[in-house]
Amino acid sequence: MPGHRGLNAGDGFALVAIVIFGSTFPVSKPVLEVVDPFVFGSSRFLISGLGILAFLWLRGWRPRYRRQDLPMLAAASVCFGTFHALWGFGLPLIPASTAAILMATSPVFGALIDTARGNRPRPLAWVGMAIAFAGVVCVINNSFEHLEIPEGQLLGGGLWLANALCWALYSGFGAPLSTRLGAVPAVATTTLGGALLLAPLALVFGWQGHGIDRLDTGLWLQYAYMAVVGAGLSLLAWYGALRRLGTTRGIAYMYLVPVAATLLSWAFLGEAITPARLAGMAAVLLGVWLIRRNAAAPR
Repeated sequence: MPGHRGLNAGDGFALVAIVIFGSTFPVSKPVLEVVDPFVFGSSRFLISGLGILAFLWLRGWRPRYRRQDLPMLAAASVCFGTFHALWGFGLPLIPASTAAILMATSPVFGALIDTARGNRPRPLAWVGMAIAFAGVVCVINNSFEHLEIPEGQLLGGGLWLANALCWALYSGFGAPLSTRLGAVPAVATTTLGGALLLAPLALVFGWQGHGIDRLDTGLWLQYAYMAVVGAGLSLLAWYGALRRLGTTRGIAYMYLVPVAATLLSWAFLGEAITPARLAGMAAVLLGVWLIRRNAAAPR
């Protein structure tokens, strides 16, 4: 497909989503110190999904799902809900830096999904994935001299690898669903479905000590940001990107999440950017460029 390698609106949507994804790390951390992660996840996605559906309803949209779309919508909702359930279970079991590296395997899973569909990436795309992954490790490790990343437990590592697979599957469903239904209805439906899947976990594991009553004004604002921007606008932008870029080229931008988080932490929290992190960021950018140039165009 000629010209598919040039930048387009999908790249803009992907960058918006990645910046928001990166911002959720510093924004959500203080909230999660107070609120149970399952209650936090289910409630903010419920608010986001219902809010988007209300917006669509006011604009005259009415659900008109085709029967053949329902299995894919259900599967995407299950992947989305499972992703956040595993996130809630895995968060206490493994250091955040190690979890971020394991999540950086999601583009590899996405490329394998695309390959199974017949959209085989070129060899240089796989090289780009290796370079970008090495860059992510360098950004998080923050040192050329020795390994700073603490070792995690086997169970936690397995959960985060499963998480990366769930995100790749969710993203893999995103491209065709956005094309068939539109990005906004697809996000609203899968977000709400995932929230309903998380709700029983919140009731069983987290409601007794939910912590919502301990939120002050500042934490409420952060919670609102995570519900409206972190769970709503980010997924709308993400599905808009997947619709235009396809799974492999779109999910490659996930490598940029640690880069965005590092830059935002430097800008707003005063965290230092070391030569190791600068080198890692350069490697990530090179890897994403290689994937963007050599992955198959969406069909």
